[in-house]
Amino acid sequence: MAETLMPLNDILRCIDLIIETEKISAWQQEIKQYPASSSFTAPASDGITQASVRNGSAAPRKVCEVIITSETLQYNNSHFWIECFNLIKRIIDLVEYKGVREIMKGCCEKAKTLPWRLNSGLQPQTQALLNVAEKIMDRNACLLPGYLLVNELQKSLP
Repeated sequence: MAETLMPLNDILRCIDLIIETEKISAWQQEIKQYPASSSFTAPASDGITQASVRNGSAAPRKVCEVIITSETLQYNNSHFWIECFNLIKRIIDLVEYKGVREIMKGCCEKAKTLPWRLNSGLQPQTQALLNVAEKIMDRNACLLPGYLLVNELQKSLP
């Protein structure tokens, strides 16, 4: 009896993964509909997304990963960039440490896309990114163990 349940459980897990992958693809397609040059701020959808994460309808790690991996998330699209990082900052406390580690890697990659010489016009974008990094590194928030944090930062530095 237990032998027949094992493949069934594996099949159910695969179905769950497929459903989550489809949801992520749908979210990515939804995000891609906004051109990088638009002044999209999405305060209403931000609130809906945050509420769905808080009530358990959407997985916080998946939401953060979709945002970080979005091709639309570019510093040129300032309003979108700021709102996305503000949303990540608000929901990252619901993500387990392995997910926080991946989000931090994504933040480091996004930081590398910023120009080497920053002008004052990029200050809001850099501040939004720094706020997320600050929350990840906050010892009182306990989002990521210190040794993992140092290890990941050393890996991302040239």
